[in-house]
Amino acid sequence: MNGLNDIVVSSHIDVADILICMESYERLYAAVNKLSEVQRRRLRMYYFGELTYNQIARIENVSASSVQRSVKQALKLLRNMLNE
Repeated sequence: MNGLNDIVVSSHIDVADILICMESYERLYAAVNKLSEVQRRRLRMYYFGELTYNQIARIENVSASSVQRSVKQALKLLRNMLNE
């Protein structure tokens, strides 16, 4: 098993913890969907695709500094949205 199923069968986490975790995922998902498509794509490539700023820049034919600014701005926006 993996993911939420592992949490459910764990005897160390109670139902309240599971609900808090699920709510956090829902809030994060909603916040990510408020980002621009470019920011979402770059975050996916950087964090899930494990690509560097330079690699993403080559794929998108932009500068690495542009990609870095975009990712950092997206993270800042996410932090702000999640702290509301």
